[in-house]
Amino acid sequence: MIVIRKVDIRHVPIQQAIKTMHEECYRPVDNPFIPTKGDWWVAFKGKEAVAFAGIRPASSVPFGGYLCRAGVLPGYRGQGPQQRLLRKRVAFARER
Repeated sequence: MIVIRKVDIRHVPIQQAIKTMHEECYRPVDNPFIPTKGDWWVAFKGKEAVAFAGIRPASSVPFGGYLCRAGVLPGYRGQGPQQRLLRKRVAFARER
């Protein structure tokens, strides 16, 4: 079973997990990505991080935000984690 959790992007192990997944999802990596801002969710299968997604505040629209960076490891594609991550981010934005 895949579980979605909102994560604290300030924790280095979370940043590293997202960076590693990003590299796997977006090969070849032309410019490495390390998330440092916004709100982030990670999908876990057991203890393994298998997908990620973020939402960041918009600088040009008061109270606005935009969906940013998302990916699913190849072995978990087609199993719905990104759909669930999208629903989590939309619900989060609506609450705000």
